[in-house]
Amino acid sequence: MFRLEAHLRHSPHHSDIGTCKPTAEAMFNSYDMFKNANKPENSETWPANLIHPQSFRHTVKQNQEELEQNSRRLFLSERNLKHALVVIREASDHQNFLTTECKTLEHLRNHLQASHNDPKCRHVFFKAEHSRRPLDCSKAMFTSVMSWHQIMAPFVDLVLGFGNQPSGKEFHYTSFRHEASLDQNHSDIFSIPELGRSGLGIRHCFNLWSPEETVSPKSNTPSWSLRQAAAYHSFDLKSGRAVWITIKANDVLKKRIIGATDTCDALQVEALSELAGCFSAALTTHLIFFEWCGERWRKYNGSLEKDTSNILDKANNIPVHKVESLLDYDIETLIKTLQTTPETIASPTPERARTWQSARTAYSVPSSPTLGKFSRTFSGLSRITTTTMNSTGQSSRAVPPPMSPLLGSGPKSPVADSDTDDEEDDEEDRAQPQDAFQLLRNFGIKQLQSLNCIKADLHTSCLIMRLNAEVLNDVLNYYNELFDSFPDEIKTGCKYSFLEFSRRTTSIIRFLEKEQARTSALMLLLDDGKELFDKFLQLRHIEQNKLFTANAHQSTQHMQNLTVEMANSTLNMEQIATSTHTIAEKAKKETSSIHFITVVTLLFLPGTFIAVRLGLPPLPLIFNLLTCSQTIFGSGLFQWNDNDDPEGRIPIWKGDHFDLFMKWCGGLMALTFSIWILWAFVRPRCQARWRAYRQRQKPVDEEEGKTG
Repeated sequence: MFRLEAHLRHSPHHSDIGTCKPTAEAMFNSYDMFKNANKPENSETWPANLIHPQSFRHTVKQNQEELEQNSRRLFLSERNLKHALVVIREASDHQNFLTTECKTLEHLRNHLQASHNDPKCRHVFFKAEHSRRPLDCSKAMFTSVMSWHQIMAPFVDLVLGFGNQPSGKEFHYTSFRHEASLDQNHSDIFSIPELGRSGLGIRHCFNLWSPEETVSPKSNTPSWSLRQAAAYHSFDLKSGRAVWITIKANDVLKKRIIGATDTCDALQVEALSELAGCFSAALTTHLIFFEWCGERWRKYNGSLEKDTSNILDKANNIPVHKVESLLDYDIETLIKTLQTTPETIASPTPERARTWQSARTAYSVPSSPTLGKFSRTFSGLSRITTTTMNSTGQSSRAVPPPMSPLLGSGPKSPVADSDTDDEEDDEEDRAQPQDAFQLLRNFGIKQLQSLNCIKADLHTSCLIMRLNAEVLNDVLNYYNELFDSFPDEIKTGCKYSFLEFSRRTTSIIRFLEKEQARTSALMLLLDDGKELFDKFLQLRHIEQNKLFTANAHQSTQHMQNLTVEMANSTLNMEQIATSTHTIAEKAKKETSSIHFITVVTLLFLPGTFIAVRLGLPPLPLIFNLLTCSQTIFGSGLFQWNDNDDPEGRIPIWKGDHFDLFMKWCGGLMALTFSIWILWAFVRPRCQARWRAYRQRQKPVDEEEGKTG
């Protein structure tokens, strides 16, 4: 049994509650167990290599597994170790504070093992490139520091909140965990005399959040971010040795602590020569963290309040009476007003045209692209209708461009209202825009989204302040409960220091509570303003729907007018088509007559002219002159008496001339018909013979082509 327990305590994976009384061999081998736990192969198993953990074994094992699973996002990889940096600020007995920067694991191990005793006060700082980047150290460097100082296992929960976290911030997780070994009868369980550790002391860890302002180098505009810091502290109640582990992405807390160790009297090496002075220095260091977590909330909440006012002032200062007067119209009345008479549309004057143009401008809501498109479409229809009326000269009923519904209907209008207002109201009305949608333009989805973002920031701010206050209150209660168990030297020598610590911590807690109350009130005001903002947004949508209805009605009227115009045009086209068809029929008949006349002329004309020419008596002298002007009446068939005898007007028939005419005319006509009949009969046969010849000749030609 004796050897078994000693073997378990030498194992780096050993874990127990820590309150069991060990054997004598185990007590004397604490330093050997410590050296075994800090071997290079065992130190990386922290927190499983803790000598005397006060957590259960399965809890320590779970913490070790979580740290291993998240090591890739928490610590630098092997290729980025050139950026590794661990800063150590420490003061030994009667030596001032010195700062050491360890950039390699070997340098860090050598520094921790350089002295036989722990320093009087040691600060170890871990930082990162920014809040979403891994810590500037490797896992081996981090676990070496944790294992050397035997950091409590619950500190892993706070470490997991750092590093590369693409999935979020765990919604501002905060915690305060503590352990203590105050029983002097069993202090040897945790003691390592070779390092100056008495085994009697307190250990706790916590994390806090605070807003930090950064200025973008590109835009030169300030922006706020919520940043966290985690701290571990252990204090030896017998030797007064203190260890601080600080994890913060930037150098804010490191610079403050280093500056305080140089300037603050309570943190000077002279004050660390006594146990009471060491405890007072530990309390003062706590206040550096506490003041950091509560110092900028007023400015941060003020920026949120300013952003809220910039949006809500537009809703609170809008002239409601002006909006009501401009929007005081009825949609049915508006539609009836739009249905004007043809005389109103027939010849608009330039003044009326300008009125219509201004009405279209007021009618289309500038902040709505859909309404703008509607207005452009309607304007095009108006131009089409006007052009059609001007070109056709018709006075068909058409709907004019929309009148401005914002001018009101009936006796209620801005002009009428301005006549009844006071002079101051008149000046205010003239200063305000005459378009209700111009007043409601700033109430859009973007502003509503901004209000939601501000409200989310206020909720987060209120939550973090409450969590910070609870952590501070837990730390204060923790010290109040343990103060009576501290050594008499601390209780008497640090009485006023502890009262000052309690007073300042309570003051920070009260400040956070007041800021919470102010933030809660601001959230209520934001809810009221958001509701008012939402009402204006709904009003804007309702009025837009009314304008959509009026615009749709007027577009329907224009479409009906265009339909009528198109129907009239269709009827005209049908009439033109009917007339064209009639003309075509007549032309067809006339063409047939012309073809018949042409055929007859071609058949009879040659014989007729030849017969007329040969049927005349021989007149050799004038024969050539009469060839082109002879007719049937000039052929000699009919003759008139040239005397003055009234009976001589009747033509005299010449039969011999007619016989000669018929002989030539009939013969030539018969010859013409014979030639035509012969050609009509012979031509098909000639074509058939030619095709047959070509068919017979084709193989011969092909054969000659192949041979050639």
